[in-house]
Amino acid sequence: MPVPTPLCAPVPNHYPAIYTNIAETAAGGVTFPCAEAAWFSRGRYCTGRFTMGYLLVRHKVKEFDEWKHVFEAHGEAQRKAGLRIDKVMRNAYEPNEVFLLFEVLDLAKARGFVFSPEVPRAQAESGVVDKPDIYFLT
Repeated sequence: MPVPTPLCAPVPNHYPAIYTNIAETAAGGVTFPCAEAAWFSRGRYCTGRFTMGYLLVRHKVKEFDEWKHVFEAHGEAQRKAGLRIDKVMRNAYEPNEVFLLFEVLDLAKARGFVFSPEVPRAQAESGVVDKPDIYFLT
C-alpha cells in the first residue's frame, strides 16, 4: 500500500541565507527575531498552491462609506508595509462593524505598521469608534 502524501508539505528552502544571515529585523521601532518573520512571511506549499500568513482586523466605524474612503486612501502605505488587502467585510446584522483580511507578505514590516503611532491617527480620521481586535494568523 502506498504511503499517503501530506496535504501540506514545506517547500525546500533554496535560499537559506535569507533566513539565517540576519539576526534581527527592525520595523517601526519594534524589533522581532528575523527567523520568526522569515518563517511567517515565506510562502508555504499547500495542495498545489503557495499560502501566506494573514492579518485579521475587526473594528466598528461611525459611518462605513466615510471610513472606506479614508481606508482606500491609505492603500499605498499598507502595500509598503507588506500587507495586501484580501477582503473587506461587514457584519450582516451590524453594518458598521468591519472585518479586514490582509495577506501578510512581510511580518516584521506589517507588525511595525500596525502598531505604529500613525495608525491611531488614521483610525480617528476615518471614524473608528472602538479598539480594533488584531490577529496575525498562519
